[in-house]
Amino acid sequence: MGNVTAVQSLDQYIEALQILSETSDPTYEGADLTDEQRQRIDQVRKALLDAAFAEQKTSEPIRSALRLAVEFRVPMPGGNHGELTVRRESSSSDRWAITNGSQAKPLVWTGSRWSALRAVSPDEVHRYSLDEALEAARALTPAE
Repeated sequence: MGNVTAVQSLDQYIEALQILSETSDPTYEGADLTDEQRQRIDQVRKALLDAAFAEQKTSEPIRSALRLAVEFRVPMPGGNHGELTVRRESSSSDRWAITNGSQAKPLVWTGSRWSALRAVSPDEVHRYSLDEALEAARALTPAE
C-alpha cells in the first residue's frame, strides 16, 4: 500500500472515528448512522486490516534480514568522500557504535564528541540501540 493510500485510509479512519464518537455506542450497532456512514466505516476498517496484513507480510523478511546485519554505512551528502559507520558490538548484541569509518584513524561518536576509538571504554563505544545510532548518524551528516 502506498503512502498516499495509507494517508487517505488514516484520514478516512479518523473521519469514521469522529462519526462514532458522536454516538453512544462505540460499536455503532445501535447508533443513529446512515447506511452510507456505516458502509464507509466498514470499508475503512477493512482497508486498514488489509493494509496492516500486507505491511506485516512485507516487513517480516526485512526485519529478519536486519537482525543479521552487523554494519550500516551512512554516506556523506553532496558527493563528499567518506561515510559514517554504524556497527554492531557483536552478532549477539543489540548495542551499536557510530564511527567515522576510517581504518587509519578510527574515531567514535560518544554522544557529544568524536574520540579516538582506543581511548573510549567499550560501554561508551557501543552506547546506542540500532534506531538511536541510525538517527544520531543521520543527524551528524551535514544536510545537502
